[in-house]
Amino acid sequence: MAEYVAGKEYTPNSPFSVDRDKSLIDSHESQKRNSEYSTLLLRKDSLLSKELESWLNQSGYTLLWNSNRDYIIYNTITLQADKFDNVLNELGELFESENYGLVIKQYEVNKVIIIDSQ
Repeated sequence: MAEYVAGKEYTPNSPFSVDRDKSLIDSHESQKRNSEYSTLLLRKDSLLSKELESWLNQSGYTLLWNSNRDYIIYNTITLQADKFDNVLNELGELFESENYGLVIKQYEVNKVIIIDSQ
């Protein structure tokens, strides 16, 4: 819908035109889907305890590392699941499959994760 202002054609910008831009909608939906997932990135050449501590702190948790052993991560590992708890489950399965001898204990009310030796 064109209007004429001071003799010139003027097309008003709709503040809602952004909502109608399909590429922006697709981008927003993609971001929304990704934010529904919890992702743990364990970076190569880092200590397992430090990577876990960083991820848990971002999630509002505190890590208590009650093991005398720590592990260097030799290859980058990404664990992703639909919920935070499921990422912890995947991490526990990783500990078990690699015979790390580590157990994860979650105290949700206190927002504490304890890594214990078996």
